Amino acid sequence: MHVFIVTLLLPSVFSQLITHDYCVLGAGPGGLQIAKFLDEAGRDYIVFERSQGPGSFFQHFPRHRKLISINKRFTGSKNKEFNFRHDWNSLLSQDESLRFSQFSQDFFPYADDMVRYLQNYSTALNVLYGRDIKKVRMKSSPDAWNGHYFLLEDQTVQEYMCK
Repeated sequence: MHVFIVTLLLPSVFSQLITHDYCVLGAGPGGLQIAKFLDEAGRDYIVFERSQGPGSFFQHFPRHRKLISINKRFTGSKNKEFNFRHDWNSLLSQDESLRFSQFSQDFFPYADDMVRYLQNYSTALNVLYGRDIKKVRMKSSPDAWNGHYFLLEDQTVQEYMCK
């Protein structure tokens, strides 16, 4: 006896419009950095990432697997601000455990270390993985502060409205 399970992707007529003030496309370093700022400011936001984890670029590139950005762990200075300015891989955060130097000792770190770092950085952020935004359109509205909203549609035809 064989049992088959079939999953259907239902069209948007069966789903509700999900609304957020801010929508960010991509959970790479830039998307996660803006998400961190929005999170710290207490804003209503969502990050859409088509892959199953953050930093998918670094899962494939660079091909030789070494980053060309240096991991300057020792600057010769005890000044935290100076040291952070010479840290080319860390995203901004007051949490010192979220420094890239906690994830790699190498001067030219491996891309896999960046993926681990971004996974750790993103754990407290509002990221929706496995969502491939297929369509973005503007909708005029007098209720919007700037006169329009953005409507996003993912691969399941779920719609999201971003103010």
